[in-house]
Amino acid sequence: MLNTLNAREMEQISLDVQEIPEEDLETTKKAYLLRLDVLKSSGVKSSKDEAEFVEYLTCIDQRLENIPRTGVSAWLFRTKRRARYFIK
Repeated sequence: MLNTLNAREMEQISLDVQEIPEEDLETTKKAYLLRLDVLKSSGVKSSKDEAEFVEYLTCIDQRLENIPRTGVSAWLFRTKRRARYFIK
């Protein structure tokens, strides 16, 4: 079964990412990419941790690319970016 995040968890991650100083976004992104790679290398097919790491990466990318938090463009960006990280 796919472990996904609920709306409250996703909103909390978004708020957490908003608190990361701009100058730390790239470093934080690299740390989450490493965590995701380690998790995927372990052979785990689907986990809540994976969904959480992907959501953090998606929100970080959204800030780095100056995509608004709400609206159609934000929704489309997050959907595509989540797919990219889950498939990667």
